Amino acid sequence: MTMRSPNREKYNAWRLIQRFLLAAAQSFTLRFQVKGVPRVLYAIRWLFLRPDETYTAYRGIKLRIGNNCQYVYQFWNIVNYGGYEIVLILERLLREGDLYVDVGANIGYMAVSASRAVGADGLVLAVEPEPRMRAKLLQNVELNCANNVRIIPMALGDEIGTTHFSVATEEGLSRIDHGKGANPCMVLLEKIEVAVTTLDALVEELAIGRHIRLVKIDVEGYEYAVFKGAAKLLQRATTIFIFESNPGALAQNGVSLVEIHSLLTDAGYEAYAIKGHTADWFRLGRFPTFEIINNPSDYSTSPIDVIAVPRGLCSTLGWFIHS
Repeated sequence: MTMRSPNREKYNAWRLIQRFLLAAAQSFTLRFQVKGVPRVLYAIRWLFLRPDETYTAYRGIKLRIGNNCQYVYQFWNIVNYGGYEIVLILERLLREGDLYVDVGANIGYMAVSASRAVGADGLVLAVEPEPRMRAKLLQNVELNCANNVRIIPMALGDEIGTTHFSVATEEGLSRIDHGKGANPCMVLLEKIEVAVTTLDALVEELAIGRHIRLVKIDVEGYEYAVFKGAAKLLQRATTIFIFESNPGALAQNGVSLVEIHSLLTDAGYEAYAIKGHTADWFRLGRFPTFEIINNPSDYSTSPIDVIAVPRGLCSTLGWFIHS
């Protein structure tokens, strides 16, 4: 008969405590918004994280994240921040059989969530050019048996070809940039060459005959180029877009939310800031609200998530919009 070592028993007991603490944190953040909680959770992340571990996130989504505690965004995926509000919106807007395009899919938190919403007859195109992130994306897609997710190992922009891609030391901050400004919050690891296509070309190749319900774009400041490469899709005015507006990252490519907002309004879209209410002192529930963007210059100092909706569909979003 083999004897358990005391050290092994202590380790197993600590793992149980870690799982309990993480489950308690997840249960709390699902129900309440309290100012400062994300910072506190990140400060004590060592209580929850284990190297090379699979975690269960919102609605049972399984995620493997970086085995180093430095990956802020990936950790927040687990504790119902870092994209959680976007996942709630995807659940409300996506329907069985829809096509969802995730441009900058990261480790797959949103892509896997969307795969469940669109069902077996739907399709998710997960675009991720960064090799390290793409490996984790593939792993998480397989962990969740998300067979309706197709991974696209390319970048999107306003033309077809190749481009230089800046790989950051911290995963998730890698990007295309044209060196027109400072490189905010990013330490360069290396530059690689990646293939680039346009959203229009991608849709024409892989989504013929499907309704493209929603496109999410998070490409660290290259969002304007992605929209320029989606002229045909914008002209149809039947697809909803969700994108990140990061003033510093956009400035690196010589643009701002002003240019993106102008392009969208000219195409017949209304743009709304997605309010996650993480700055509220206390709030029951976590569901986001939308605030119409009349003057994009008002959002020039802090990153925000934006949802752009064809004007003909705005009436369907009344329960989102904050008056």
